[in-house]
Amino acid sequence: MPEYKTADLETLRGHIAGTLLEVLFDHWSARCEELGRVPAQGEIDPAAMKPALQNLVIANFDEDRDDYHVRLAGSSVREMLKLELTGRYLKDIYDAGFAANLVQQYHEVRLTRRPHLMRLVAALDSRKPYCFHRLLLPLEGDAVIGCGYVQTHIDHLDTSLVEMARKRTSLSGYLVNLN
Repeated sequence: MPEYKTADLETLRGHIAGTLLEVLFDHWSARCEELGRVPAQGEIDPAAMKPALQNLVIANFDEDRDDYHVRLAGSSVREMLKLELTGRYLKDIYDAGFAANLVQQYHEVRLTRRPHLMRLVAALDSRKPYCFHRLLLPLEGDAVIGCGYVQTHIDHLDTSLVEMARKRTSLSGYLVNLN
């Protein structure tokens, strides 16, 4: 597996404070504490994460395909990507290089049971850059839950994140130590 920078919980909190990612992380970590383990899909309460629901993706690992099948993708995800993810596999959505990297990140989260925080900066044409933030969290079994949002200088995103990924100028990812 690739080497990722590691961050501690305080660093993670600093990066996600006041965002949708914090809503997801707080609910997930509270459930981990209550259960004494990583929660299963059915143990996540959508009502507790209502502000983040439109931005959520839940995907299950398919060992036969070595890929992740998207079980649920919120409406904002569909708008950001300009396509429907639900029912599709990650490798069928993105180009081979980006998909391989993304699947590897999902593997890392699923196998290590540690959160992954990612930041993608993409400059499109001569405009100011977009910044995409995403948090992946493990769920019991073979599932991963994620939440992402775009930070941009305009009120709407006029290109898809797939296009952003092709033109990325920097990408940073952190595995988070929860101790």
